[in-house]
Amino acid sequence: MYGYLFSGISNFHLSLSISISPLSIFFKIFITSSIEEYIPGTNVLTTGNLYKSIDRGISWDKMTIENGVPNGGYWTDVACSYNGQIAIACIEGGQIYITTNGGTTWTGKGVSDLWGSVAISKDGLIMYAGTIFTSSVSLYKSTNGGSTFSAMPLYGNKPRLFNRLVCSGDGTIVVALAGGGDYPTTVGISLDAGLNWNTVPIPNDQTLYGYPNDIAISGDGLFFLVTT
Repeated sequence: MYGYLFSGISNFHLSLSISISPLSIFFKIFITSSIEEYIPGTNVLTTGNLYKSIDRGISWDKMTIENGVPNGGYWTDVACSYNGQIAIACIEGGQIYITTNGGTTWTGKGVSDLWGSVAISKDGLIMYAGTIFTSSVSLYKSTNGGSTFSAMPLYGNKPRLFNRLVCSGDGTIVVALAGGGDYPTTVGISLDAGLNWNTVPIPNDQTLYGYPNDIAISGDGLFFLVTT
């Protein structure tokens, strides 16, 4: 996302992720602004931030150390539950952050790592967080709403990286988008909650090299959309 957001968040230099809760009575939007952004009306660049809106994007709050997150970071992804009360976000070279009160406060989880992407089930109980460190790619999973995370054993043809990560509404079907540099973009699919994997190239684009963009999944896990 590049350009001016009417809410006055700022002119984004690069925004990597957006997550929306569809339940109207709890409507929330979370955005991660990664790398850097322009302070409105200036040419001054800051580090990336995490933002929250609870009024359909009319106004925005920047999450800061007072909310439990760093004042700036290389935020790479964010995802929220159906009602927006539970959300997970991650920083490349930092921690995973969890909120269970709609973004009012956040708690850092786990050790610092090259976190690339996160996913969350509809009820917010199941969460995934994947890394983008090529020599030792890892996937962590929580089944208790982010209270604890455990490293997953990855069997089969696992994704080379977790550039983007999504899951079905019940958290049992997990899909990862991987690629970048000298490697073609591939889609990794797990039908058993992240344990066994099958990785396939994108049809009719097997020579595509570069950094994958994004992936979406339907609630039942049957329908995928990929942008590269």
